[in-house]
Amino acid sequence: SIYDEDLREAFTSYDKFDTFVNGIVNSLYSGDAIMEYALVRGTIESAFVQGYIKETSITPITDKTSGQQFVNILKNSSDNFTEPSNENCYTEGAITFCQPENQIIIMRNDVNNALATWVEAWAFNKEKLSFIPQIIKVNQIDNNGVIAAILFDDAWLQIRDKMFRTDTIFNQYELYWNYFLHHRLMAGIINEANARVFVYDYAKVTTSPAETATGTGNYKVGTQFTIKSTNPSFAKWTATPSAAVTITDANSAETTVTVNEAVPVTITAS
Repeated sequence: SIYDEDLREAFTSYDKFDTFVNGIVNSLYSGDAIMEYALVRGTIESAFVQGYIKETSITPITDKTSGQQFVNILKNSSDNFTEPSNENCYTEGAITFCQPENQIIIMRNDVNNALATWVEAWAFNKEKLSFIPQIIKVNQIDNNGVIAAILFDDAWLQIRDKMFRTDTIFNQYELYWNYFLHHRLMAGIINEANARVFVYDYAKVTTSPAETATGTGNYKVGTQFTIKSTNPSFAKWTATPSAAVTITDANSAETTVTVNEAVPVTITAS
């Protein structure tokens, strides 16, 4: 909201006018950028959870050996992207490829920093790593910290604006303007394009029945998460295989679960 007196004050000097304009721009566009970031991140996580992207398991980077191993995995994957094949795209039978200049890496900050600590070329001589495409560093890719990085063809992730406009309403009683930014966009993936996600060992957990039980997701080994049943006649939780997770209180409708093994797990509320 911009009041009439603020508008008059803005035109008394160049500095005040710049401050006035920057305030409007920051107010409108910073919130929009945050929402767009959340939408893109959610699109990537959804593709992973639903199995629409090829996976490669990696070990946590804790020393020079594990750091170099991960760099080699990235390099091999990038090289494989350049050859026509079906190895790195979801659609069965589709043959695709992309050159290094069309590849993008989204990588967690902690993973990038670990590589910089243990792999000298990553920290000081990236030009020697000729496969390195565009790198985008983020705090988290998925909510449960399973994904360390994702490499994809720039055609894989699609973002399209449907509307981008501003509107203004003047309140004649209070003498102020309300400015609104309308941004409607769509985000999705192209299953025929190359993409590969690099993940830590995790369990794919499914809670059942889906109508009354929550907690389904991908969780790293050692992670603790919450399950909940809204069924009024709930009796107990059972897990299959039982050794894969530890249920804190199997007789409670809402309880915590600890992941023990990186295997598919079904937790059923009876």
